[in-house]
Amino acid sequence: MNETDALGSLGNLLDKGLPVDNLQKMLEVCEKVDKSDRPLVFFVLEHIFRDLLDGFSDRPLESKEYEYAVSKLKTPLIDLVGQARMKKSDRDLLRQLEDIVILYDHLYDGYSKSS
Repeated sequence: MNETDALGSLGNLLDKGLPVDNLQKMLEVCEKVDKSDRPLVFFVLEHIFRDLLDGFSDRPLESKEYEYAVSKLKTPLIDLVGQARMKKSDRDLLRQLEDIVILYDHLYDGYSKSS
């Protein structure tokens, strides 16, 4: 799958939300990208999708904890894919990737306070 098709598929899937079947499909899209000018985008997305699937493999994805994760991640992920589709500058994409990695790394820091 080429980068343009992969980003289009990811955008469409992200618009539908992050239920488990979409997470699995998005993971598969990231794994199937043949060649990309922006491989880091797919690398980061692949690891986030895989981590979400693995992290909730022993409990329901419909839990409050999962809803909290989705509420924090969905918009930044949609924005990242949109920026990559529009061929924004590498600097802008790297800044966005950095923000998403930091967000994901600290995703549950505030969870106990808001639940």
